Amino acid sequence: MRTSAFTALLVGTVLAAGCGKTPAPAPAPEGAPPGPTGPGATASDQDRCQGYWKMVGGDKGDGMKPPSANRALWLNFSSTKLTYGESSADPGETHAVVWDTAANPKTLTLTPSGPDGKPLPPEKWIYQFDGDHLLVAFSGGGALPTEFKARTPQPSAPGVLVLKFEKSAEKPPAPAARPLTSNR
Repeated sequence: MRTSAFTALLVGTVLAAGCGKTPAPAPAPEGAPPGPTGPGATASDQDRCQGYWKMVGGDKGDGMKPPSANRALWLNFSSTKLTYGESSADPGETHAVVWDTAANPKTLTLTPSGPDGKPLPPEKWIYQFDGDHLLVAFSGGGALPTEFKARTPQPSAPGVLVLKFEKSAEKPPAPAARPLTSNR
């Protein structure tokens, strides 16, 4: 499945953070839950996540670095689905996503579907908002990190990758067109 390949790619890729002002948040995609309303209302983490996020930095244990020129990792939250991809041309892979805001740190549980449509084993990430940025951390070894501290893999412990994303007004890549097949 691409989930393992995506995780391996991220752990092996030199990433980093960008600087400067972030653009205004993109409007919520169609089908996204409505945002908060009324006096004093605040956005839930699920509401805040909705939309397209581009990676601006990453740390695999050697400090936050900008993404390499040939990598444009992205996330797209739409209601209770998360699609993520490796480049601006990658249509991505979609997972069911569940937010656990009671956990400390907060977690995202990503559940991919197999070719038969049945759920595969989930992957867990921790997340937090840092101003207008979304930080996520996960382990290449599958263990749930307990803090946003990146580390290179060790014989006694898996590596932890920390990625930093910012909201983008760009649209995510369109799903790839399937080639027509002939019965001839």
